[in-house]
Amino acid sequence: MTVVTVPGPASPSVPSIEPAAAALNRSAPLPLDLVKQSAAVEQLDRVIVSLLHERMVADARIQAMRTESHLGQRTLSEEKELLERYAGPLGRLGTRIAMLILTQ
Repeated sequence: MTVVTVPGPASPSVPSIEPAAAALNRSAPLPLDLVKQSAAVEQLDRVIVSLLHERMVADARIQAMRTESHLGQRTLSEEKELLERYAGPLGRLGTRIAMLILTQ
């Protein structure tokens, strides 16, 4: 069995999310709605980072199993499916995200 190591959420490769109010560096208080919306976005960012980490771990396991089974890495059709899966709902941004995933 191959052991796969993937950097965790605490590793330097995963950026930390600064609280929005501190990041804006203003002397005047921020409107409450802005603070609430910023907090909601920060929470979504934490969830996205966590999900991407889970995906990296799962993909590393798959690649290790393929290597052990002498199957090679992803096929072209699998890469195309991944690109379509992200590009369909997200357009050009989805394509860019999928390309980053494929190159990790």
